Amino acid sequence: DSLRRGFLLLRRDIEAEIAQLRGRPRDTNASDTHKAQEEKLLHDLGLVNRHLGKEIWEIEKTAK
Repeated sequence: DSLRRGFLLLRRDIEAEIAQLRGRPRDTNASDTHKAQEEKLLHDLGLVNRHLGKEIWEIEKTAK
């Protein structure tokens, strides 16, 4: 349960950062930077989700 809560907290923080990036004023240079940051955060969130989800599943499987 602590892993799930930790991941949910991490996910919420990353999603808040993405929302903040999307809300910033757009100029040509900043827009490219913000888009790259957003893509990296989404990519990292996906990696964590896959790997952590697998680990949680393995722990739950062996705990039963």
